[in-house]
Amino acid sequence: DLYLQESVTEIIGDKKVKKVKTSNREVEADVVIIATGVRPNTEFLKNSNLEMLPNGAIIVDNYGKTSIEDVYSAGDCATITQIITGEKAYVPLATGANIHPQL
Repeated sequence: DLYLQESVTEIIGDKKVKKVKTSNREVEADVVIIATGVRPNTEFLKNSNLEMLPNGAIIVDNYGKTSIEDVYSAGDCATITQIITGEKAYVPLATGANIHPQL
């Protein structure tokens, strides 16, 4: 089963998982996989007038240039350009970061 929009409050068991307690239920389990997600750490830039995606990823062109002159961004906080659609996307993986310009 996959439970979304729940918080794990406790993992029950000694040296081995037996149950997981969430904000909504208690579930018997042998294995626990927790995927908490990834988002760019750009909260401090929200009033900077940088053009960003709704999740805070900094929109850059193919050279790493942002919407502010002489300001560049790369890596896990910057967007990439999707090859097929040409749209800006947030892909926080090494494969995306590897294609960013080397500044």
